[in-house]
Order: sequence, then C-alpha cells, then structure tokens
Amino acid sequence: MPKVSREKTINPQMAVGTPSKRKVEVLITTTPYKGVSPNVPAPVIKPSLKSGPAPKKIAAKPKQQTLHQAIPQVLPQLKWIELPTSLTMENASSRFQIREFILRFTSIMEPSIPRSQLAEFDDLGCGPDDDDDENGEMAPWMLVGLEGNALKHVQTALREIRASGNNLSKIWGILAQMRDLTEDQFSFPDPLPLPASATVYNTRTMRSSKELNSGKPLLVIGHTAQMIPVVEALIEVALRTPTVREELEHGFTKAKELTRDVQKAVKEENERWDAERKSLELQKEKDNNRASEIKSKRTAHKMRINDLECALKLVMPAFASRFAPLGTDQVGRTYWVSSPGIVERKAALDFIASTSLSKKAKTQVAESCSSRKWPWFIAVWGKSTRAAGGKGAEADDGAPERWWAFTEPAEIRKAADWIRIDARIDPYAPLELDTNKPLASLVKGLNEYATLLDWRLKVDKYGGFAD
Repeated sequence: MPKVSREKTINPQMAVGTPSKRKVEVLITTTPYKGVSPNVPAPVIKPSLKSGPAPKKIAAKPKQQTLHQAIPQVLPQLKWIELPTSLTMENASSRFQIREFILRFTSIMEPSIPRSQLAEFDDLGCGPDDDDDENGEMAPWMLVGLEGNALKHVQTALREIRASGNNLSKIWGILAQMRDLTEDQFSFPDPLPLPASATVYNTRTMRSSKELNSGKPLLVIGHTAQMIPVVEALIEVALRTPTVREELEHGFTKAKELTRDVQKAVKEENERWDAERKSLELQKEKDNNRASEIKSKRTAHKMRINDLECALKLVMPAFASRFAPLGTDQVGRTYWVSSPGIVERKAALDFIASTSLSKKAKTQVAESCSSRKWPWFIAVWGKSTRAAGGKGAEADDGAPERWWAFTEPAEIRKAADWIRIDARIDPYAPLELDTNKPLASLVKGLNEYATLLDWRLKVDKYGGFAD
C-alpha cells in the first residue's frame, strides 16, 4: 500500500492563544511502488491551488551513428590500369632501390651524372603508355660514387671504369677483378645471363689471362638489366661508407633548414596578405566594386601558400635515408610511390630559394610530366579486385599477380576509400589511436599523394608568384 503522509496547516493565531479554526488536511502521496495490491484503490492527488507552470519536456537525445552507419558500405569501382611489363615485384623493387639511391646521393658522386641521364631514371621501361613488354629496359646505371672507401683496389677500379667508355662487359671485368682482390671487403653476385630477346651486335670483348685459363664460358654483358644484382650489392657496400653516412647527416640538417625557410616564407606571405586585405577593405567601403578584386587576390594568396608547401613536399625525398613501399593492403597488394624526378626537385628547390621560377624552368617541369613515368602514378603489385558492390576487397582469383597503376588523383582517392571502407577505418580517428594503424597509414599516404599529384598536374603551379 503506498505511503501516505499527513501535514497539518495551523493558523498562526493559535500560537497566541486565540480560538483555533478548522484544520485543513492535504494528502501527499509518493509514487506507488512496484507490486501494489490491485485491491487497494489508487491514492488521489489533489493539485495545489498555486501550481507552477508545467515542466518542459526534455527532448530525447538523437542516437549517435555507429561507425558501421557513418562509413558508406558500397565499395567504389576502381579503374585498374595494367602496366605493360613482365617484371616481378622483386625485379622492379631492385630498380626502385637503385633509382632512389642514385637520386639521393648524386650530389656526392664524382664525376657527376649528367642531368639528362638522371632524368632517364624516371622511366623504368614499363609505364602505362609503353608498348614494349621486354623485361628489364632501364637507363644506364652509373657505377660511380663509391670513393668513400679508401681501399687501393677500389680507387684503381674506379679509374678503369671511368676510362671504359661505359662498355658493360669491360666494367664487369674490372669489378670481377676487384672482387677477387678484395674478397674480405666486397661480396657481390655475378651479372644475370643475357636475356634471350637481347641482340648483341658487337661481340668483341677483352678477356684477362685469368678468364682464359679458368675454362669458364665468356660472360657477355649486352643488356643493362644484367648488371642490376651487381649494382644493388654495390649500393649496400656504399651505404656503409663514411662518405654516405656524412651525407645522410647533412641531408637531415638541410631538410630542417628548408622547412624553416618555407615556414618563414609562409609567415611573410600571410603578413603581406593581411596588410593588403585591410587596405582593400578600406577601399571597399568607398567603392563596392572592390569585392571581386578582393576575392581574386585572396585566391592568389592561397595559391602562393600552397605552392610553397607543395614545393617542400617535393624536395623532402631528396633527404630520405631509405626507400620503402607505401604499404600493403588487407589482401596483400603492395603500393609503391616513386619520389619526384630530378627536374621537379631542382625546380622546387629554386622556387623555395627565391619564391619565383623562370619560364624555362616551368617549361622543363611541364615536359617532365608523363603518365608513362613511375613518379607520376601509384604502382600496385598484386591481383586486381572484383567488381564493385562486393562484400569485401578480395582479390580476383582469376587475375594474375602483376603490376597495375592508378594515374589520376580521383582514382587514387577511390583506391584509398576502398581500403578504408573494407577495413572499417574511422576517417576521423587520430592515426596513432587507430587499431589498424598500418592500413590507416596506407590510406593517409594515398590521399596525401593524390593531393600532391593534383598540384603537380596543374598548369599554373608556381604561378602565384611573379617571375
């Protein structure tokens, strides 16, 4: 039975001995508890004569969307472009490593490599527009820059290589002799056999007396791809030399200096625009036609800031210590991003130094842009995905493992969305707190590359500053 309390209202006159009036009794009940006997009548609550306004109803809080509801469930349809090459991932990875090493340490190589030859490193012979499906078409790899090691035999070998006239067979003979004389310091494999498809027009080679007496067949080097294992092993030797270690430390310092220079330039540009904007707004009060001019100059200001920030991103790979793939998705496909070529790097450095770029330099950058060159697309090794609308990003079982490319920024973003949706990655969660950090890092890297590629493909990049 509900509890009932009685409260007595007493006339104040009763306290001083005056005759009392009739008492007024008010029944106040509490909320009936669960399980009240049905035979007990419900208590009557008499409303107060001075009742206040009815309490406001509190609206129910909307239910928060779950991550499953917030992230679209339909996987985007990807445009997989087949790269016309029969290179395996191992073979292509070797070429990536050689290219990145040459571009990274070209400043300390003597004699220096001509810029025209450095530009050839952007084309590994298997871009999206290539019709040639030969394995191993590469630019000539320069076997120089190892003078950080003061061994007598290495210095002798380098002098002979420079005098060889880039004859690959002669170069290998010199290296093989150096390897025999310095077995404790150097260990690298023999060149690959001559490809069956290669044609050697000049078969005249010089053989040492040791080769003639060994009874081994003559190893003819008629194709640059044969030397890849040798060059790759020499790179590992060079990375242990004092000269390369000093250059890595210098690069770290240079990267910090460039970052400070760009931050200073951005600050100065923001201050310049702030003063100009205030002046334009004062003029706008007198002339309403100034609105379009303010909008135009604000756009130019944003372009200047973007040019500076993107130029810094272009040159940062020039100071990296190692090169590695961008990442691997949930089904094992590996994503590769080649660093910008020597022409783009030089233009970006010149722009940061003077916040301007000559018309000639702009033309050279425009000419270096090509969808057939590896620095201008995302390369993917693995199997393509099934058609859009599937339950997950499973690889197509009927497709072979091969090289694919995403050449357009929009397609690269789709690839990032595909990985993010399939892996249930929260796009708003901090990267360091994401439980699936490797995939989240891959998605972030793809989106950042797409944004930078958008800028690199613009005709008017570096256009925010006067020549």
